Amino acid sequence: MYQYRIYGMYLLSDIELPQLPVASHKDKDSLPQITVTKAPFPEHLKQDEVCYSHVAKDVSYLSNTYCYLLIEQGNRITYETKGEVTNLLLGAYLLGWGISMLCHQRGLLALHGSCIAGPTGAVLICGGSGSGKSTVTKELLSRDFTFLADDLSVLVLEENGTVSALPAFPYQKLCRDVVERLDLPPEEVIYADEKKDKFLVPYKGVFSSAAVPVRAIVILSLTDESSVSIEELSGIPKFEACMGTWFLRPLLRDALYSPENGVAGLTLTSRLPIYRIKRPVNADSKAEIIQIILSKVSN
Repeated sequence: MYQYRIYGMYLLSDIELPQLPVASHKDKDSLPQITVTKAPFPEHLKQDEVCYSHVAKDVSYLSNTYCYLLIEQGNRITYETKGEVTNLLLGAYLLGWGISMLCHQRGLLALHGSCIAGPTGAVLICGGSGSGKSTVTKELLSRDFTFLADDLSVLVLEENGTVSALPAFPYQKLCRDVVERLDLPPEEVIYADEKKDKFLVPYKGVFSSAAVPVRAIVILSLTDESSVSIEELSGIPKFEACMGTWFLRPLLRDALYSPENGVAGLTLTSRLPIYRIKRPVNADSKAEIIQIILSKVSN
């Protein structure tokens, strides 16, 4: 069995997951343990469709073109492959949908966005495709920020009222055109998302291996206006924007606003500022956006 660390948990896996940091004996003794193993998917859960899912606090599952995933009790993921599937591609689904459903069962908040840490704490960078998340994150990482997570960020609502971001693994999810410009060796790149044509690429800068208190959530979006604008959200718009960052939102569907999820979202919005930054569609506004973010999280 392979032994790894991910989101503050000790993971035992029967397949190699080369993007994950290797765990130590100290991790085994001090961190919650989860397992990833191969097992037949229960026949009574199979449906006629190829792609389907169910998210619950005790048993969750997902079927797609490549595999079945079964997540149970917040500590176990089992998988069954469909046809010839590489371990790298299987690992991408295990560490995306699989881990996000497991975190949901454990009461952790799985958000869709990048998380980086500066001198005063961490900031989440969220937003839709093409909003500039990767560009902004890359620029901040060049300015003494350290890397915590990309695409799937996991938060803990601490009992003392703070919010902590847990360390994932030192890989970034990038679009094909960005990967091609980087001209990386093929053996370093992991194809991770067929629908969006994205790849996992190793991050070679400083990776934070410890949880970091979160200062703010920044949501990037596009606008037809000619200048950058920023708004600190409040009230219902803040809550809705927060729930819109849930990683499991496509799978939860109507259950996104269940009482339990709603309470978690309200708690998160009561503890953190959420800023919406809109940037012009056809303008290079990176420098202005970076200065805005730094002004909000550097004090």
